[in-house]
Amino acid sequence: MMRILLFPFFLVGFAVRAEVPIQVSGEISDWFESTEWIKLGGDYKGSEGPQWIEEDGEPTLIYAAHHDFLALKWAASKGLTEWRTDSPEATSFRPDGQGNFYVVEQTTRRVTRWSAEGKTVEVLADRYKGKRLNRPNDLRVKSDGSLWFTDPAFMYGPKFPDQIQELEQENVYRLDPKNKSLTVVSGALRKPNGIAFSPDENWLYLTDSFDSKILRCRVQGDRIGPPEAFVDVSFRGLDGLSFDPSGNLWCGTRKGAYVFSPKAELLGTVTFEDRVSAVAFHPADNGETLIGLTTQTAAYVGKLKLPRTFFPKP
Repeated sequence: MMRILLFPFFLVGFAVRAEVPIQVSGEISDWFESTEWIKLGGDYKGSEGPQWIEEDGEPTLIYAAHHDFLALKWAASKGLTEWRTDSPEATSFRPDGQGNFYVVEQTTRRVTRWSAEGKTVEVLADRYKGKRLNRPNDLRVKSDGSLWFTDPAFMYGPKFPDQIQELEQENVYRLDPKNKSLTVVSGALRKPNGIAFSPDENWLYLTDSFDSKILRCRVQGDRIGPPEAFVDVSFRGLDGLSFDPSGNLWCGTRKGAYVFSPKAELLGTVTFEDRVSAVAFHPADNGETLIGLTTQTAAYVGKLKLPRTFFPKP
């Protein structure tokens, strides 16, 4: 069991120590030897979308308590602050390289650009062939500036009579933010969810909420090849994907964060009190790496010592 520092979301800059059952197993245990976790928030209805940025010269974690309509920021010197309290269930915040952010908004069913102040300043995509998107879920920016995102049809059916699904397929899309052209790169998944490029961008990795496999597709310019199984975790409920700076793939699941080597070897798991939705990384001092991790009800920050880098940068 590891110690954490607890930061309730309604208290900024205040910390109390608490014991929370965080279990690290396997080879990755050595990476967390000196980690003291910080817990951010709690009792969220859903939490996703961790993204590290540099703000005022300091590593800052952005994440969403999307079903609570919150977009939040945390930095060591400032504590936890509310970025937006009327968020349209946004779950991805990817920097656009100009001080703004590419964002997927689930309530409005669109991909937008937010300003640094958290204002929606541009709608990039909300329809495909005249029909409204389903519920854009996760988004990545490729080195050529194109946006790739998943669009599963969550929260439709008899339980949600006010929500009307217009598209039959649940696609993975490529979006050119300059001309706003939107193309389908894959329609082969039942519920496309997590998405991440390998560090060399030769592969696009995907999760399907209805599948137990982490899938990958060969990247072929602005297209991808058919999906193939990278690894089968033997249970469904897979979520966000991220590569750490050493090229290991982290997958959020209902049983915790699962960590795989580039050769699909299970290196270990990190388990919390509830499901893990997504993970993000940022360089820290002394050769360490900051980790930001969201679960169903909270977010966590820690540090880890990673082994050597496997992949070259694109």
